[in-house]
Amino acid sequence: MGMNWDFEDISIRAVSVNHAEDIYCYGYLISGLEGTVYYSGDCYQIPNNILEDFQKGKINRIYQDTTEFPSSHRSHCPLEELERLFPEKDRSRIYCMHFTTDFFEKLERLGFSYVKSE
Repeated sequence: MGMNWDFEDISIRAVSVNHAEDIYCYGYLISGLEGTVYYSGDCYQIPNNILEDFQKGKINRIYQDTTEFPSSHRSHCPLEELERLFPEKDRSRIYCMHFTTDFFEKLERLGFSYVKSE
């Protein structure tokens, strides 16, 4: 199921994502004058079509909820999966967010960006 919203200079498309078996979650493709951004919502993996569009340059940035370590109860994307998916040259365009622990230094060392709260 997809939902779309179009405004004058921006369009938003909902993308079904995996978070937990009993919870429906969505990520969002947000397109406007400065390109396209993917906001993961709350999910443990990045959909293949999103990865492909990022690799083709159709998506400029990804905002992905990230957990420092993998767990048996997957609900957020493990950092090691992002390391595997994205070469170092692309990691600055991946913004990690929605964490429960402080691993900012590790993210910086690996070349990822992160959402800073003020």
